[in-house]
Amino acid sequence: MAVYIITLICVLVYYFYIKIKSSYAYWESRKIKGPKPQYLFGNFRAVITKKESVTTLAANIYKQFSTEQVIGIYQGWKPALIVNDPELINKVLVKHFETFSSRGIRTSENNPLSKNLFALDGEEWKVLRQKLSPVFTPGKLKQMMPLMDNCVKQYLDYLDKLLERPDPLEMRSLKMKYTLKSITTIAFGLDIDTFSEDDCMFIEMANRLFRPQNSKIIIRGLLPGLLKKLVKIDFESPELINFFLDLVSEIANERERKPKVRKDFMDFMIDLKEQETVTKSNAEGTAVLEITDALIAAQAMVYYAAGFESSSGQRFAKVQSMLGLAHFIRKIRVEPCERTTREIKFDPQKMMLTAIDGIWLTLKQRFDKP
Repeated sequence: MAVYIITLICVLVYYFYIKIKSSYAYWESRKIKGPKPQYLFGNFRAVITKKESVTTLAANIYKQFSTEQVIGIYQGWKPALIVNDPELINKVLVKHFETFSSRGIRTSENNPLSKNLFALDGEEWKVLRQKLSPVFTPGKLKQMMPLMDNCVKQYLDYLDKLLERPDPLEMRSLKMKYTLKSITTIAFGLDIDTFSEDDCMFIEMANRLFRPQNSKIIIRGLLPGLLKKLVKIDFESPELINFFLDLVSEIANERERKPKVRKDFMDFMIDLKEQETVTKSNAEGTAVLEITDALIAAQAMVYYAAGFESSSGQRFAKVQSMLGLAHFIRKIRVEPCERTTREIKFDPQKMMLTAIDGIWLTLKQRFDKP
């Protein structure tokens, strides 16, 4: 009996070995060039072992195959395509976008925050995107300007206190405090003191969103479709999920059925919730999306994370950055210090480009000439 079991196991192992190995001929059989994959890891071994970030990996592949229109790679043993030609990119993102609207992101359906604009696919994503786009119109951004300006003033007051000390300052942490202040004020209508030296729950939760998790990196790298199927696996911490659910519930309970005074992100989402469902019709039928507290919390998480790490939306980022920078350079002089590095090395464990040792500079008060 033992011999039959061992034989069966060997046959299965050999079968999957051959099957996986044969999958690496996918792009070669279609005459599409790309880097040579490694068994099981595909082209993501350096990412899975945390030696390289996805950004660095993509940049290296681009440099190696910069003359190719498309580049074939493997995520684990699943083929993926990097589009390199500007005309093809335009077709994917603009002309034929309806065909390519899938996010390509897999999350656990067990996570109540999984139905967010960043991760949704298909018709649900199209409905939600259509409804959320008005949040970032020029008119909406113009209404936010006084709130942004107030955030800048508080930021400069905080810098005044820091300038009383001769210590060098880490620029990324300063930027994050200002950005998070803007997001919590403008999107959620909260008056959070992100400039306090005390521990801030909002900063901690924002950091958790981008904290690398080894199991997550390995499973997403080798088995990109697994998270969608194994609904019992949930990689977001319960504390993080409950934080956004409680935050949205508290704000919604306070504002529901009242006049929308602030006209911010939460007012907009509460308006949608009062409609109960939103729809989008096309030639194939009508897609319906139910607006719940969990769905609002999912959008709040993305808005929160994007604002904290890279600023939410290009228009918002541009206005926010220009306003903050203008006030900053008018008042502050920036100088290098002994901890300033000439060559910035990026952290391979971070999703966004992040300097490993930070960016340290000395800030001094800039006095206007009489």
